Amino acid sequence: MNIVMQSVKKIDNVLIFSYVIALMIYVISYIAGYSMDIPYEEADISFNIWDIFVNNTIISLIFFAGILSFGFVNIGIAGINGFSIGSLMSYSSENLALGEILWNIIPHGVFEIPSLLISTSVGFLPILLLIKKAHSKKKINYRFYLKYIGLAFVLVLLLNIAAAVVEITITMK
Repeated sequence: MNIVMQSVKKIDNVLIFSYVIALMIYVISYIAGYSMDIPYEEADISFNIWDIFVNNTIISLIFFAGILSFGFVNIGIAGINGFSIGSLMSYSSENLALGEILWNIIPHGVFEIPSLLISTSVGFLPILLLIKKAHSKKKINYRFYLKYIGLAFVLVLLLNIAAAVVEITITMK
């Protein structure tokens, strides 16, 4: 618990900016997707907790691997994800009551959305650190960022587990 509190106290502008970038990509792509009229066919698909956890964790791992592309992969995948959610919400708003839509999102979204934002933002750290290094004479504590990535990974896994459990036991009931 001590390492968590130390990390929270040391959050700096690079981490905050990486979250802002991730959030902006999701919001812009969500709005674009919502404004499109994309037809959906309803499917009767059955998932279990493991399926949802694995799917969410694979997406998270791809976002973490975005470190290797300096976040460019994250921009594309986050854009596609936000667009898909936006277009699905647009379709849902035409076919479901607002209460139903919220019930289908909020319970597991409380866990899944932070997981997506955290894992997406990690991919932007290398480019932001390069920019910081180019514009600052202060020495960058790379060990702090490596610890943050490890802590973020554990937190994302826990959030993915919680999201999968809630989605199956509450949202899909």
